[in-house]
Amino acid sequence: MATEQLLLRLPDDLVQRFKRTVPARARSAYVRALLACVSMTSWHGQVCQW
Repeated sequence: MATEQLLLRLPDDLVQRFKRTVPARARSAYVRALLACVSMTSWHGQVCQW
């Protein structure tokens, strides 16, 4: 599977909350799952369950 880099600018408070909540080793997988969920939601009108 090919990969692409994605640059996002997020508010500092959101970044701090993300870092406090998601362990460092799990962040990439968390973001991948979140993007996949957003992609599925926009195409199928479903709501992701976390």
